[in-house]
Amino acid sequence: MSVTADIIALSDRFLDQWGDLTPVSMEGLPVLPERDDAWVRFTIRPGRQRYFGGNGNHYEQLGRVYLQIFVPTGQGDGLAYELAERFIEIFRDYRVENLICETPDLDVVGEDGPWLQVNVSVFWRSIRQG
Repeated sequence: MSVTADIIALSDRFLDQWGDLTPVSMEGLPVLPERDDAWVRFTIRPGRQRYFGGNGNHYEQLGRVYLQIFVPTGQGDGLAYELAERFIEIFRDYRVENLICETPDLDVVGEDGPWLQVNVSVFWRSIRQG
């Protein structure tokens, strides 16, 4: 897989599994209109590549998949945690070809104006021959 193929695989997995659970903001999709209900921002950030193996002909592409969850302030944090758990279910231990997702990180950002924000990210790696 290439970096582009990794991004496509991760995006397709998310969009297929998330469905219409909430509106989604991400690169390549139309900008969401101003909202007063829960929504999420999905982002894929490829990171560095590193060689491994004795002869240097294999390398790993590293990266993270992020989901920022926004729930209206005053509705409690239950929905935010439900959405975080759904994202975790989609990507925890997900594997396709040489792409492997690992365990998630959860970060409660807290309330900022009209939104309660919770962030979830999953580390991924893709193993390739060089």
